[in-house]
Amino acid sequence: MSPTEFKKRLGQLQEVILRALAYHAVWSNLKLHDEARAGWSIDDQNRLLGRWRGFFTPVTLALIDMSVIQFAKAFDTDSRTASFRVLINAARGDPGLVPQGSATDLQAISAKFEQNDSTLETLKQLRNQQLAHVDANPDPVDPLMSQTLERFTEDVKSAFNQLSAAHDGSIVAWDFPLRTSNEHSAHILGVLVDDMWRDFEARGISRGEPVGRRQP
Repeated sequence: MSPTEFKKRLGQLQEVILRALAYHAVWSNLKLHDEARAGWSIDDQNRLLGRWRGFFTPVTLALIDMSVIQFAKAFDTDSRTASFRVLINAARGDPGLVPQGSATDLQAISAKFEQNDSTLETLKQLRNQQLAHVDANPDPVDPLMSQTLERFTEDVKSAFNQLSAAHDGSIVAWDFPLRTSNEHSAHILGVLVDDMWRDFEARGISRGEPVGRRQP
């Protein structure tokens, strides 16, 4: 693999990772409920997603499905792909592809993936569960799962930057696009929850009161 091809595939891998992280960020805002971040209750979020389930159910299923697919691409073993494993193997065979790195750097990147193999499988299982139970109801955040996924995504971002820096000294600032995805999806949910309760209040239902069968 030439340095030009290596650089091209690095760019493709960056795009794959960014898509996976963005899909997962928006899915997390829709499907999980974090009391520390959300300005509404899990009941409100359930009502909202259930009210427009014809939209939110396929959207949440598509997001988790595509997130897993993109993460899987990043770890593909097919030599024709732009994956971590393919690029690391190429760099091991030709150290000239990573002139600013070392064999130790490549080993450190590989070690992160070995530690996270089980997390990728967990993501696939989560995706399968979502596809098997077609509903849009959010779940309370599982602290252990949340920490595991957070560590996994941080390792993916860190590993890419290590590999990119070893190639030409450049790194990617992931925070802005992901912060935008998180902030915008949370803001949209907040706007919709407020709009939903304005409609309920117009029907004589006070905010926080169980809606029950009167929910439209």
